[in-house]
Amino acid sequence: MTRVANDPIPTDGIPARALLGLTPRDTELGDLRQLQLAPLRGHGKLRLVMGLGMTIVAALTMVSAVPMTIVAAWATAAILFSLWSWMVVSRLPLGEIHHSGAAEFSLCNRHAIYSAAVWSAPFWLQGLHPSLDHILSMWTVALLMMLTLAIVVHTLPMACLLFILPVSLSAAVALVVAGAPAQAGIAVAAGVLLSGFCIRFAQSHIRFRRSEEVLHEKTETVSLLLREFEETSADWLWQTDNSRRLVHVSPRLAFALGAPAEQLEGIPLLQALSGDAWATGNFPKSLHEMAERMKRRESFSNLIVPVTIDGKPHWWELSASPRLDEAGKFLGFRGVGSDVTEQRASAEQIAKMARFDNLTGLPNRLSLNEDLQRALTHAIDAKTRCAMLMLDLDRFKAVNDTLGHPVGDKLLAQVSARLKGMMERGMTCGQLGGDEFAIILHNVQSAEEAEALGRARHRRAQPPLCRRQPPIVRRRQHRLRHGAAGRSDGRDADPQRRPGAL
Repeated sequence: MTRVANDPIPTDGIPARALLGLTPRDTELGDLRQLQLAPLRGHGKLRLVMGLGMTIVAALTMVSAVPMTIVAAWATAAILFSLWSWMVVSRLPLGEIHHSGAAEFSLCNRHAIYSAAVWSAPFWLQGLHPSLDHILSMWTVALLMMLTLAIVVHTLPMACLLFILPVSLSAAVALVVAGAPAQAGIAVAAGVLLSGFCIRFAQSHIRFRRSEEVLHEKTETVSLLLREFEETSADWLWQTDNSRRLVHVSPRLAFALGAPAEQLEGIPLLQALSGDAWATGNFPKSLHEMAERMKRRESFSNLIVPVTIDGKPHWWELSASPRLDEAGKFLGFRGVGSDVTEQRASAEQIAKMARFDNLTGLPNRLSLNEDLQRALTHAIDAKTRCAMLMLDLDRFKAVNDTLGHPVGDKLLAQVSARLKGMMERGMTCGQLGGDEFAIILHNVQSAEEAEALGRARHRRAQPPLCRRQPPIVRRRQHRLRHGAAGRSDGRDADPQRRPGAL
């Protein structure tokens, strides 16, 4: 079938000439004939019952005014024609996309002419001067037949016109002969109006079918894009109803959640994401935020939420927007998700490497500088003091030169572990670089207290790390400056630290 987007017949203004088959033979009609013939498929029995039923009604109406032999002959001819027409039309490939439909269209029009000949005859079965009562009774039956035909075969207006107009003209001529010209005019007007109705009804039907095809093509295109997206992307699609329950669970989403799609269908999205926390209601903050946004029917994008799958923590990135019908009624949410557990772990590892030493695990110079700045700021705001103690290792270069760098690395790791064990509340230990370490003291009362804490740490660091070797840790010999002690005149961590390291 010709694609609607490229159809030569416009959708909004379908010409009546094209519907009636009055255009030149070489006119490109696209799928117009298929759309006209398709509604007839499967309605053959209905047309047969309609023809047989109207024949019986007409025969019973005429039996008191027309000789029985004439009535029987006409009824037999009408019944045989109905059966023959039904058998012929039922074998036609009506509306098939591989057929142009021109031959079937012409055949239906010819059968309409044959049917009109059959139903124009009852008005004259009494002779050339029929009675008015007989004509009006036959007109009533014929009008009912025309109305039924207009409803059943409305997509073929030419076939309707080829039946309605001859039958109406036959009734009008009979009425004129019977001395009722006013009723004859009414019969003609009714036939013309009914014919116009058939044309307009056919135009509306074709326009509706074209709109359906456009919508169907768009739906197929979207479905194809979504399938390609799910097949080629690491992301998956998810959808909820207006109660925030999962619907149309895709295989990729079911695999990501570690459960069959049938089992996930209809459960709340929050329950699927929270795992065991669903029973306790102790959800992470990001899940609460997502639930509140969905409750308010708000869109959200790139929201990172923790997900528990088979007892293992994962991190998902979710985006979604509300689904609305044509009337604006809320239907639920449709969104996309992806597993960003590995990316988040990599980002956390990178952030940790930027702030902590890989060998010792202690905060590095950047982290220490930030902590010192916080300590100084707090000391100024709280009218208290802070201090920074610096330590290094004696003869560390000799250890690297004589025993090798692997031994030196082990030495640094042991020193770091020893310093970590010395830390108490309000103390931060870090590595400035190489064999240099620092301890930041928060909330010290005086420089003397800082000095005492430093000596205590110095004594605890003195025991040898290796047997039959002198102590290798000592406190750097310098006086604590006022800025290092966190007095009110120390406002920047880095300038305060540099003089103390000289």
